[in-house]
Amino acid sequence: MSMEEARPGSTTRRPGATILVTDDEPGIRQALCLFLGRLGHEVVEAPTADAALELLERRRFDLVLSDIALPGAATGLDLLAQVKQRAPDLDVILMTGHMDVDFAVNAIKRGVTDFFKKPFLFEELEQSVTRCLDRRRLLGRTRELEQLAARHETLKSVQRDLLLTLCALIDARHAWSRRHGERVGALARSFAAALGLPEREQKLALIGGRLHDLGKVATPDALLQKEAPLDAAERAIVQRHALVGAQLLEPIAVLRPFVPVIRSHHENWDGSGYPDRLAGEAIPPVARIVRLADAWDALVSPRAWRAAFTRSAAAAAIEAGSGKAFAPDLVAPFLAHVQGGAAECAATAETPELDACESVAG
Repeated sequence: MSMEEARPGSTTRRPGATILVTDDEPGIRQALCLFLGRLGHEVVEAPTADAALELLERRRFDLVLSDIALPGAATGLDLLAQVKQRAPDLDVILMTGHMDVDFAVNAIKRGVTDFFKKPFLFEELEQSVTRCLDRRRLLGRTRELEQLAARHETLKSVQRDLLLTLCALIDARHAWSRRHGERVGALARSFAAALGLPEREQKLALIGGRLHDLGKVATPDALLQKEAPLDAAERAIVQRHALVGAQLLEPIAVLRPFVPVIRSHHENWDGSGYPDRLAGEAIPPVARIVRLADAWDALVSPRAWRAAFTRSAAAAAIEAGSGKAFAPDLVAPFLAHVQGGAAECAATAETPELDACESVAG
C-alpha cells in the first residue's frame, strides 16, 4: 500500500500516543494525520522545523515524525539534533525522498530512531511507529523499576534501622534479656526450618522470637529484677508485656506481620494463657513455636530468683506441658531438635538477619 492509500480499517491494541508530524507538504501531513489518528494516536502538525521546535517547547510528545527536506534554514536533520539535545529519549523517525549512505550515517550519528524513503508503505510506517512507541514504553518501565529498586533498598535500610532500634530498646533493660531474645529467635527459626515450614514462617519465627519481649520496656525494673517469685498482682503486671508489645508494633505497617507472634507467645494450648486465652488451633502457628523456644531458654537460663534447670529437667518440664502449655504435636519434635544440639547453636548464634521483615510484610 502506498502513501496515497491510508488504510481506514487499521487499528492498534496499544495505548494511543502523541505524535508530532513535520512536513512542508499539506497533503502528506493530512494523510499521515489521518492514518495515525485511525491507529488511535493524537497527531499534531508542523510545517517547518521552527514550528515543530515551538510545539516541543509547549507540550510533551511521544514521537516525532519529520521529513528531511523542510522549508527555511533548518532541515529535518537539524530538527533531529535539536530534539536530541532537549529530550534525548524522544524518538525521531525521518522521511526522505533521496536515501543514500551518507544520509543514513549522518542520521544515525545524530540519534535517529528510524528512517525510510518516500513514497513509503503505510504498513511499514505503522510497524516503525509501533517499534518506537514500544521502545519508549519499555524505557519508561525500566526507569520505574530502577526507581522502585532504589526506594526498596532505602526501605530495607529503614526497616533494619527500626528493628535494630527496637532490639536496642529491649537489650537496654538487662544483659540477660539481650541474649534471651537472640537465642529464642535463633532457636525458633531453626525449629521452624526443621519442621519444613516455608521461609516466610521461618523469618516470622526469627524476628518474632527476637522481639517477643518488646512489651517489657513498659514493665517496672523492680518486677523484672525481683529475687523472689511474683505475687498475683505482680504477675498480672508482667503479663501485660505481650499485649503492650503487640500494641507497639501494630501502627508500623512493615512490622505488623509479627504482631500475632508477639501478642500470642504466652497463649497456652489448653486456653489458660494470656492475653486472650486462646486455645488449640486458634493460637497462631508461629506463636506456638516461639512459645516452646521461649520456655526452653527461660528454663535452661538462670534467673534472679532461681538457678538454671538442667537439660533433662527442662525437657521433663516441656514434656509435662504437652497439651497444656504447648501444642502436643510440636513437643516431641522440639525436644528432639534441642537434644540434637539446636539450643547450643542458638546460644552461640550471631545477631540474626534483622532485615528479614522486608520479605514477610506482604
